Amino acid sequence: MGTTAYHVTRRVDAPLMKYKLQNYCLHKSTSVDKENLKPAFQVKFNSQNTNNYFSNELQTAIYFCKKRDKLACEYLSNICVLSLYGNDIACKFFMQKQKSPIWLFYNKDEATTVLNSKQITQNYSLMKGDKDNILNFTVVTFSLHGNFKSIGTPNIPCNLLEHVKFGINFEKKCKFAIKNLLHTEIEFLSPYLTFIRDNKILMYALPVFVKNINQNHNKLSDWQLVRKFFFVDNISGFKTLYNLTSNNGDELSVLRYMKSLNVIINIQSTKDNNKIFPPLLIIEYAELTYEQIDKIIEVTLDYKIRFTLKDENIDSHFMIIIGILSGLSFILSGIKTWKYSKQHHASSINVFVLIWFFIYTMSAIGSIIILCLVILCLYLFMFYKGKTIPYILFSEDINEKMIKTFSTVAFFSKLIEIFGFICQYWNTDIFFIDWEQPKMTYNQCNDLPYVPINEFHNDKLSRNKLKHLQMSSETITAKRKKILYKLNKHNNFKNFNKSFPVNKHKTNISITNSISKSSDQMINKSSNFNNSSISIWRTYFIASQWLNLQTERKINIKIQLLVVLCIFQVIRLYPWILGIPEIIPTFSEDCNFILYFTICILIYILTYSIQWLVFIVFYEQCIANKMQEFINVCSIANISVFILPFNYYGFYIHGRSVHGFADTDLRTLINDLQMEKNNLCAHRGLVPGTTQQTFILYLTKTFRITFNKSLELMNIEPSNFIRTYYSNWEYIFNNQLKLKEYLCKYLDHSITNEDYAIKEQHFFEKLFNIVFSHNEEKSIFYIDNNYSFSQVLLYGNEWLFATFEISVFTFIIVLCNDCTLAIIITVLVSMLLVVIVKENGKKNLNNHTLLDKLFFM
Repeated sequence: MGTTAYHVTRRVDAPLMKYKLQNYCLHKSTSVDKENLKPAFQVKFNSQNTNNYFSNELQTAIYFCKKRDKLACEYLSNICVLSLYGNDIACKFFMQKQKSPIWLFYNKDEATTVLNSKQITQNYSLMKGDKDNILNFTVVTFSLHGNFKSIGTPNIPCNLLEHVKFGINFEKKCKFAIKNLLHTEIEFLSPYLTFIRDNKILMYALPVFVKNINQNHNKLSDWQLVRKFFFVDNISGFKTLYNLTSNNGDELSVLRYMKSLNVIINIQSTKDNNKIFPPLLIIEYAELTYEQIDKIIEVTLDYKIRFTLKDENIDSHFMIIIGILSGLSFILSGIKTWKYSKQHHASSINVFVLIWFFIYTMSAIGSIIILCLVILCLYLFMFYKGKTIPYILFSEDINEKMIKTFSTVAFFSKLIEIFGFICQYWNTDIFFIDWEQPKMTYNQCNDLPYVPINEFHNDKLSRNKLKHLQMSSETITAKRKKILYKLNKHNNFKNFNKSFPVNKHKTNISITNSISKSSDQMINKSSNFNNSSISIWRTYFIASQWLNLQTERKINIKIQLLVVLCIFQVIRLYPWILGIPEIIPTFSEDCNFILYFTICILIYILTYSIQWLVFIVFYEQCIANKMQEFINVCSIANISVFILPFNYYGFYIHGRSVHGFADTDLRTLINDLQMEKNNLCAHRGLVPGTTQQTFILYLTKTFRITFNKSLELMNIEPSNFIRTYYSNWEYIFNNQLKLKEYLCKYLDHSITNEDYAIKEQHFFEKLFNIVFSHNEEKSIFYIDNNYSFSQVLLYGNEWLFATFEISVFTFIIVLCNDCTLAIIITVLVSMLLVVIVKENGKKNLNNHTLLDKLFFM
């Protein structure tokens, strides 16, 4: 260990008036009472008190320090430090800074003043390569016996306090072998910060906070700040000095080492945020006993650099914004719940209304949290990466736990909303109205030679008149309907005749009468004419198109997977997830979670936004509009669609062909389409002379009651169409025909007690998608220009599925901290939802339309 630094007297045997202290002869009047020093010879460890070599050195150091020997006082201060400032005898000389020969303690009442001092006047910068980018820590090093060793850049294991960059939080763990710590020379360090002011190099003494001596002091005013620290103490644990000099490592009873070093640097809230308060070194020591030294091979040191902005608290701002928006979410949820009650004609609050209020509230809160998280990520990215002034810092200003908590809350909120969506549309009533009329075919094998010629002449004349009436397709459509009702309901001719506006014209009445007369004569001769059945394949085709439309989205989730993985793995944006402002071309394992979270979300959101914009701006406008294509196909197939997801609220797609028929050859079909293109025929709209084909329905209770009765009669369990039971099939099929006939008459205003009116929605009704007033006596068809029927499709719920997928993505990142795994799980969950929606659509079609899913394409 080396000899002491004090000179030995010539005579070892002290006279009677002298007092022998080690190799020194001291006057008795100046000697130290050994009995009083006996408690000071013990160093208090957590596990035991050790009588160590202090019993041989302390008295000498105290004696010479009283004589104002600088080296002895330095040595005595080191003994105080080794006792973790717990040796009252050794430390009492340094408690008062003004009277102390060595500056070892700060006054307790000046901790706040020290940490808020503005004497460090250098302007620092985040710019890489700038001379003001590095905080220059300087350390004055002393040996155990107080000898000055060096001053300059820290030479501490693990490169502690070296290359500290301004505004960059840093964290790492260092491992040390026990055998190396046992043979490390003990040194005492006094930290300083070197800076430049007026072209002069200055050193500012930095305070040290030892956790072990401040465990019960939570208030800043109670902190005891000191000036020295050590890295390892492999001396105090020896029993005696003799054991120490024998270099017998087995005699070491306790080894004390630095467990953690945190450097807290507060940035001044100046105009440019480029000045700092004095950095604070927070140190914690740990101990190993003799038994642990033999068992443990290595120990770990936690090293952290933390920059903080005192007046910048993003956490509180984030919480305030979420709190305000959450209050607004209750208002929005109340509006949605009111809309739900109107759609179900719920006059009072019941259990279902309260459940849906809860679902709508969770939905709004989840959306708000996701929106705030995305904004926060944009803010972090814009005001941290690439900046030269620290507007924000990681991660003191932003609580990592807060982000994880809100991500979890958002996920479960959106999960509740997804369950609500599935339950809401689980049993949607849908019905296809086929307007095609059965064609009459002439049975030649029953043709008789004595058929009166005047009957054929009348028939020919009627057909010529019908041909003449093709000038107006509305008229021909009406006539064909009239013929159908003549064939099926001849006794109701007068009532049916009133439902068509064509009958108001006298010219058409005479023609119609002749057609009806001819039709009646043909019906009487059933042996000569037969009615051909209507093909079901057009209905199957429309049903298949509807199923495909149910899973249509505005983005492709597989492209989302591919692009996100490509950006994150192939392009490898690892430098962007490091907690440093500039971009580093090499990969480092020390990634900041908040930046990792930020970059992953921004990549996902950017990819999604580009997909969505391309679909809305380019694909839907220039290539294909799936919603409009489905409406066009319904018109070509001569099939309308009733969709009722709620009791009294639904949608209607008017697909009635303006040509009166759809089951025809290709040439006729092309000619019909060409006529529509050249505007040579009527328009497709429900109202004559208009093109409006989609409507929002608000139905009366009487209509719904009649509709429900028909559905109950035709409701059967799903089964294979080929193997279905035949006992009640015909009964169910007849009930379906009755429902079709009811809807046809309803749409043609042919039902006396049940009618509807067509209206335009007001501005606020369109804005909130809600009807403020409703006529209880008559249903209302609101003109729809925005494909509102997509509300029962994934297409119209893109915001719901987008936010849910983002919540899943962020939740997996929070759990696993892996972007690749997060995007894969998100895509799998999304594909599972698509399967559920499609299977549910098949179930609804199978239950309500007698269409077996075996034939769906």
